[in-house]
Amino acid sequence: MPRPPQIPVRKQQANKANTLGHLQLEVAELIQRGVALHQQGHLAQADVIYQQVLAKQANHFDALHLSGVIALQNKNPALAVKLICRAIEINANDAAAYCNLGVALKELGRLKEALVSYERAIEIKPDYAEAYNNRGHTLQALERQEEALASYDNAIAIKRDYVKAYSNRGNALKEIKHLEEALASYEKAIAINPDFSEAHWNKSVALLLAGEIEQGFKLYEWRWKNEALASPKRNFPQPLWLGVENIAGKTILLHAEQGLGDTIQFCRYAKMVKSLGARVVLEVPPALSGLLNGLQGVDTLVQTGQVLPDFDYHCPLMSLSLPLCRWQ
Repeated sequence: MPRPPQIPVRKQQANKANTLGHLQLEVAELIQRGVALHQQGHLAQADVIYQQVLAKQANHFDALHLSGVIALQNKNPALAVKLICRAIEINANDAAAYCNLGVALKELGRLKEALVSYERAIEIKPDYAEAYNNRGHTLQALERQEEALASYDNAIAIKRDYVKAYSNRGNALKEIKHLEEALASYEKAIAINPDFSEAHWNKSVALLLAGEIEQGFKLYEWRWKNEALASPKRNFPQPLWLGVENIAGKTILLHAEQGLGDTIQFCRYAKMVKSLGARVVLEVPPALSGLLNGLQGVDTLVQTGQVLPDFDYHCPLMSLSLPLCRWQ
């Protein structure tokens, strides 16, 4: 029986090289597709592709790192730390990986570890403005405001139009009671990007601290556009009332928007709304219904989630401060 032909070693090596080259090309194309979906905000679809890459190459740095970034975006910082640390084991010289690891560690409250990670990112890439900004934010959380200011200044020196760094710098100045400088920093951010809601809202708080009550509460309405705040905006067909329209003979819904403490603090203004001749409906969380039942100035008390009666205007409790300023 004839023996099977022997494949020359060089041909075997060539076939192996061709297979490896094909795999690398396939993986590169997958990563490119995944990144495109990721940039478009299609996180689930992008992560499916990153997992396909990892099924082919378990130690693929970009797939591990970017899958970790998606975990961070999906509010799973523990998984993000695990994936990005695996990526760093493969490539310990990628500044972005250390910066993203710092964000995840900070989310977990591991502030000192986050700081080390940002500093490693800066060591690798000295002109990394985002790492300096994130480092400053972590230093603030550690109540090291002066160091935070220096870090924000570094970020701004690298990236002159860095809106978020100007806003964060204002926050650090506000914490050490340098309100005029804080306001100037917020105004710089707003001058660069007039639609940057975070700077407007931060400026409102600084104005209130400085005693500029009406102007501060006017800017406080920017909270609805600030994604960092938890308050959900209520979308009623009835118009929002901020103290301009005459509400005599009208029914107005006053509704809680933030925590129980803020609700208790601001519900006392119901009687001032009532004094304008309105019928007042107050909506509060169930936990406060017993406490606030019979509150002066309230015609009807309802719990959040119950069917609301008819009304002509509405106003969140935290927005009552602006009409209050006009009444005084």
